[in-house]
Amino acid sequence: MSSIGVIRGFVSPTLLGFIKTQTGSLSNGIYFIAAVMVVGGLAVLLALPRNAVRVGSVALGKLKNESGSH
Repeated sequence: MSSIGVIRGFVSPTLLGFIKTQTGSLSNGIYFIAAVMVVGGLAVLLALPRNAVRVGSVALGKLKNESGSH
């Protein structure tokens, strides 16, 4: 996971510079990076299996059951 952050730290400024050079506006590059982040977030939400989302609620249910048994 750390290596992905390092790669992103190199690619983002390079991509922003390229887009600014091509379009003459830094805003276009920022909008592009924001769109990539939104698409990535949606991909994670849609790709997660349902049981991965329930892990916290299952763990919470186990804690309630354990505390109720005393």
